[in-house]
Amino acid sequence: MERFFQKEYNFMEHWRTAFAADGAQGIELAKAYLQQPSARLSDEELEAPSTEETVSLLQEAPDSFQKRLDQIDNVYELQATIYTHCTILAERKIPLSAEENHQYCFRLEQILKRAAYLCSQNLFLFQGTLQSMRLRSEEEFFHAILFPWEDRCQVLTVDQTGHASLHSQSREKGVPQQTRTYTASPTAVRHLLDEVAASFAAEREDLCVYDVGTWELELTNTEGHVYLFKGYLYGESDDIQTRLSELLRETFGCKSLLAFDGNCQPEDAIRYLKLECRNPDTQAADSMQPNEWFTLDNDTGTVEWVNQRYNYGRSLHHYEFSDSLNHILRHFGKRRLFQQPKIPSGELISYTEVPLYTMTVEFVDGTRQVLTGHYDKSELPECFETLLKLLTTSLCHLDNGNMLDPATYSRARRRQGQLIYCSVSFHDGGKTYYYRTDDDSFHPGNKVVVPAGKDSHPALAKIEKVEYFAPQEVPFPVEQTKCILRRASSQDLVDIP
Repeated sequence: MERFFQKEYNFMEHWRTAFAADGAQGIELAKAYLQQPSARLSDEELEAPSTEETVSLLQEAPDSFQKRLDQIDNVYELQATIYTHCTILAERKIPLSAEENHQYCFRLEQILKRAAYLCSQNLFLFQGTLQSMRLRSEEEFFHAILFPWEDRCQVLTVDQTGHASLHSQSREKGVPQQTRTYTASPTAVRHLLDEVAASFAAEREDLCVYDVGTWELELTNTEGHVYLFKGYLYGESDDIQTRLSELLRETFGCKSLLAFDGNCQPEDAIRYLKLECRNPDTQAADSMQPNEWFTLDNDTGTVEWVNQRYNYGRSLHHYEFSDSLNHILRHFGKRRLFQQPKIPSGELISYTEVPLYTMTVEFVDGTRQVLTGHYDKSELPECFETLLKLLTTSLCHLDNGNMLDPATYSRARRRQGQLIYCSVSFHDGGKTYYYRTDDDSFHPGNKVVVPAGKDSHPALAKIEKVEYFAPQEVPFPVEQTKCILRRASSQDLVDIP
């Protein structure tokens, strides 16, 4: 997490005070500001919005200037704005009028104040009695793309009177920002605010987690002082972020809050899902029996997949992974996700080979939805493809067994004195060649670098088979068999044609 230190905060506060002072002269202060080493733009600030964009902030009408300034959460953008504006002032040839000087100094003072505020994140411990809190929780970008129907960003505001408001926004097209209000007893809210205040009045260990979202917390005490904290949307069992998140959800009876840990639960949790699929050419006697089906049972954490192939028999797969299944299904706890696409009747061309399906979804409140149609994208729920991809990815991790893998049971352990011969190919499906090695860690599929051709130039090859032979049983004379040079590195894969 990007963290600003005391030096940056002190710098912003110093110049904010200078521009706010009575009798401040904008041009002279701008020139002095530009002379400071800390005022020079870093690479991040050089990538901030263009000069035209930063100047436009300073030219905003008074009633919209503060509103737009409060929406900027990027310190680099603010620093670029200050630097650009001070440069314009320093190069000005015509003196400022008293009104112009006041306007420039006031706006620079406000921008510096905003920058100092953002620099203070995680810098100061909370002090005093907590009056209100504002928590902004935002999922990381790729999560929002994968589950566009979920809240991408939530802003929760809580005050000591027991009132709370939640503003949420998803990436789903056509879904506007939603606002919900909650109330709780003053006693319960006071307990919540005291717990939050105590947690951020003490030193905390900052977690560094990748591929998760972030949260930003503003705490305002009864004296009007505001404290800013920032962290990652992550929590482990019984840590501070998890405990506070659970307390927030319990206080307002809202399981769908992202809070500090992102471990929210859906409003309409799925208890059980069954999908049955039947080929349309199944004989009449078997027409009532599905050819293939699977069930997801969130109560037991089990998945069963049955594949019936006419008279050949059937296969049954049984998986148990309760935590992973619950984590997958919690992303699909909205009834509206299990609706078929609305396609006008007669618009689709009918194909007899497209299977038919029946999907039954049961929710924890006892209600159910049943969908039927052709098993293709035109008539399946829009969320179904994402659900199956997540499910099959998890099942693949469970299917990595070795019992039925020929590479496991058809390979004998090497005996004392045996030599290692590897069959390698230079093209998939191409002719194989023997190479020797002393490295017993090679396996079929490994990429290696070998000497090839009359000039023994290095070439990439793939090991197809590993065999052990006694010296008198080798398939090719030892003295005429070249040796593998090394296991191919990532650089070798780039450099060697």
